[in-house]
Amino acid sequence: LYPLKVIGFKGQDKSATEELAILLLKEGYSEDMVASVGWILGELSDNSLTHSKDAPCYFLVSKYPGEKNFIQIALLDNGIGIQNSLRKNIKYQNLSDEQALLMAFKPFVSSWPDDAKRGKGLTDVVN
Repeated sequence: LYPLKVIGFKGQDKSATEELAILLLKEGYSEDMVASVGWILGELSDNSLTHSKDAPCYFLVSKYPGEKNFIQIALLDNGIGIQNSLRKNIKYQNLSDEQALLMAFKPFVSSWPDDAKRGKGLTDVVN
């Protein structure tokens, strides 16, 4: 549906999501769905660029027709990994890779200290 794109810096996802929105609307997806996909792409690319020290990330979007149409967003970066980022927070430093990866998708869990009130992005993406 949407070929491999490079996001090389923060904010560049805006033009990519605008292009993607046009394609999704033409495919018959609702404006609410399109807005959600744009937000998800922005959140994932921002996380990727933040934890990859602003190295580029790549994404593509695939559509799978069937009884219910759905799309798949694939994102690739050369970052340190969600689990390694989370373990920068002393609360999570002793978690295994598996535990840290699962924990990262829970609300208000972040590599940032608790007083920063972060850790909703990945939870919102899953929702």
